[in-house]
Amino acid sequence: SPSVQTTSNKFTTYTDQIKGFSIDYPSDWSKQTISSSQNQYIIMFLPPDQGCSITVSVLPSQSSGKDVKEWANGMITNGPQKWPGFSLINTKDTNLAEIPAVMFEFIGKGKQNVLTHSKVILAVKGDSGYIIDDR
Repeated sequence: SPSVQTTSNKFTTYTDQIKGFSIDYPSDWSKQTISSSQNQYIIMFLPPDQGCSITVSVLPSQSSGKDVKEWANGMITNGPQKWPGFSLINTKDTNLAEIPAVMFEFIGKGKQNVLTHSKVILAVKGDSGYIIDDR
C-alpha cells in the first residue's frame, strides 16, 4: 500500500510498493491520484501555486515487447499529433533507479492549449512502463 514519509530536507517520499516506485517531492506540494486502475496508474504532484506539476504514470502492459528506446522514439514521432506546436529540444539516455531510461525535452501545447516546456522520462521494468512528466 502507498506510504508517505517526510524527510529532514523538506522533501516527502511517496512510495507505492504495489506499483513499484517511490518519488521524493517538495513537502509543501500536494499529491493527487488522477487514475488508479489495472490499466493505468497516474499520480500528480502539484506546488501550492499550481503553476507546474510532476506526473508519474505506471502503465502495466506498456512495454509489449518494446524496449525503452523504441517506446521513446514512438512518443517523439507522435509528438506533433499529441502536443500541437511540438518541437524536440533534447533527447538522451539516462537511468531511473538504475533502470535504463530515455529522457526527452520538448516544447508543445498541452490541455490548456498553452505552449509549455516539458521533460519526460520513460523507463520499462518487466511488463510495466513508467513515465515521469515534468511540466
